[in-house]
Amino acid sequence: MPEIPDNMKHLPLYHGLPIPYMTFIGEDGAPDFKVSDGELRQKCLRDELCGLCGKPLTPNLVVLIGGPKCVNNRLFFDPPMHKECALYATQVCPYLNDANWDYAKQPPRHLGEGQTVIKVYSEIDARRPDRLAVYYCRHYEMVRYKGTWYVKAGKPFKIDWNACARRDK
Repeated sequence: MPEIPDNMKHLPLYHGLPIPYMTFIGEDGAPDFKVSDGELRQKCLRDELCGLCGKPLTPNLVVLIGGPKCVNNRLFFDPPMHKECALYATQVCPYLNDANWDYAKQPPRHLGEGQTVIKVYSEIDARRPDRLAVYYCRHYEMVRYKGTWYVKAGKPFKIDWNACARRDK
């Protein structure tokens, strides 16, 4: 198991892993990694905070993770991240590093008023695509699309299609 980055060491743990800042936590105290806390997601987008650790982003370095549709359209659901937070996530998050993980096929456990989950649009994959990229750019803007705020990424200076290592079964 890789070491938790310094930026994420303040986060509460669940089964030994840090709970991302904008993850919705149900009344039962369990995080639902498929559901974003709508207010925290908006705060990250508005205040330029990392979606994983909740701390201010590094100036002129925006890191996003998405599939081919996200990359092609430069449109992402999740807020930008620090490079070290994103790369840590690619190593420990089953959604990012294992396309066959059963959790990816299960519906969200908690989805209530004010909570958000990605919807199905032609521009963004709601299900895990066959491959994911870590997308690096210098800036982004928030855009409203079909009633939801998204990250419109600047032009990339690097796209790493190998960072989300798949462990096919």
